[in-house]
Amino acid sequence: MRRPTRTKHTPTQNTSSSPPRPIIIRNQLYFDTSSVESVLETALANNDRAYLIIKSTIPVGFTVKMREKFNTDRIIFSPEFLRESKALHDNLYPSRIVVGDTNPAAERFAEALRDCSLVPDAPIILTNPTEAESIKLFSNTYLALRVAFFNELDPLPRLSI
Repeated sequence: MRRPTRTKHTPTQNTSSSPPRPIIIRNQLYFDTSSVESVLETALANNDRAYLIIKSTIPVGFTVKMREKFNTDRIIFSPEFLRESKALHDNLYPSRIVVGDTNPAAERFAEALRDCSLVPDAPIILTNPTEAESIKLFSNTYLALRVAFFNELDPLPRLSI
């Protein structure tokens, strides 16, 4: 009988588009946010009233930087917390809804997300953009550390004493 092959766990993140990839230049880590910036520029050029919601993983401070670059407060960051192969379920049953702004449009957006979910009392966290970005990155870091920890524990039961 063949033994099943064990696979390493992978971090749990799946979005409809690829997140910006980190790039290392001169020993410093950067995110390639050019695609997000391009979409923001195009959308703002075509609609001077719409609010733009960023769902991609972005570096801390990016939303504020884009608001300054495009001279608008209509750019909002709202992270998604999706597990691999569970995007629909995680959207229907959110553990929390985080929106990186406290203006009325952000409140309406958060309420719309909750109204579309099957969790009528899902907690809504309205905060500033930088804090929302930090929440997403800290969550990703926690999940990656948890995966790494259990990957290290995986071989222990097979070790002989």
